Amino acid sequence: MSPLSGFKKLRLATRASLLFVGSLSLVVGLCLFAFNLFFLNSVNRIELNNLALSSHQADQAINLRLQQLAARSVDWAWWDETWTLLYQGDNAFAARNLNVDSLHANDVDLMLFIRRDGSLAESALISRHENQLQPFTDDLWLAIHTPGVLGSQLATLQQQPDQRRQPLAGFIRLENTPWLVVVAPVLKSDMHGPVAGWMVWGLRLTSFFPSQYAGILTAGTILRPASESPANRPGYQRQPAQIKDVELWSDGLRISAFTDLHDLNGANIARIEVNSPRHLYDTAKLTLAMLTGITIVS
Repeated sequence: MSPLSGFKKLRLATRASLLFVGSLSLVVGLCLFAFNLFFLNSVNRIELNNLALSSHQADQAINLRLQQLAARSVDWAWWDETWTLLYQGDNAFAARNLNVDSLHANDVDLMLFIRRDGSLAESALISRHENQLQPFTDDLWLAIHTPGVLGSQLATLQQQPDQRRQPLAGFIRLENTPWLVVVAPVLKSDMHGPVAGWMVWGLRLTSFFPSQYAGILTAGTILRPASESPANRPGYQRQPAQIKDVELWSDGLRISAFTDLHDLNGANIARIEVNSPRHLYDTAKLTLAMLTGITIVS
C-alpha cells in the first residue's frame, strides 16, 4: 500500500492536522534557513569590516605620528643655531644640543645635520637596545645614501637646494628596521636667505609601535616583515574587504587584517597585522543553533 493510499484512509481532521503541521514545518524551516543565511552573512561582514577598520586605524596612528614629527622638526630646522652650524660651523653645537635627553625630548632616535654640499656636519644616534648614544658610522652614512633609502631624495635636494622649503616626511628601511624619517631644509628663524643644508630626524617604528598604542588598538596588533604573507598559512583564505589597501584573511577560527607600509620610494617595508578570534561570528552560530533546536522541540 502506497503512503498516499494510507493518507487517504485517514480521517479528514487527521489529514488536515498533518497538512497543517507539514506546511508549518516547511515555512518555519525556510524561515530558519533564510534567517541563518542572511543573519550569518551580515554578522560575518560586520566582523570583517570592524577588523579592517582596526587595521586602517593602526596605519593612521603611525601616519599621525609621522605628521607630528614633521611639524616639530621645523623648530630645529628653522633655528638660527642650526643654520649657523651648517653655514658657518659651530664646534660646540653637539656638546650643547646633541645628547640622549635632547633626542628623547624631541621623540627621535636619529639626528643628522647635512651641509649644502652634502657633507655631514653633526650626527646623533640612540642605540637600539640601550639608552645611550652610539656612533653614526660610515656604513650607516652610506646606507642612508642608498637610492632605495634616502639617496634619491637627498640627491634631488642637492641639485635644487633652495626649491623645497617644507619638510619631506615618509618611511625608510634602515638597519633592517622601518623608520619614520623627516628631511627638513635648514633656514634662519626669519625663513630668509639660502638653505644652509638639511636636518634629518629619524624614529624607529618599533620603538613606539605597537607598544604605545596597546590601550587603543585591537589586541593582536603586530608589526610584520614585508615578506610576511598569510597565503602561506595553512587554511587561510582571502576575504572581501571594503576598505582600500587592507587585506583580510581567515582560517575560520581567526581573522587577520593586513596593511602595508610603503617607503619614500614606493617599496613595501613592513606590514601591520591585526588579528582576532571570530567571537562575534561564533556567538551568532551558537545563537542560531539554539534557536533551531528550540523550534524543533516546540
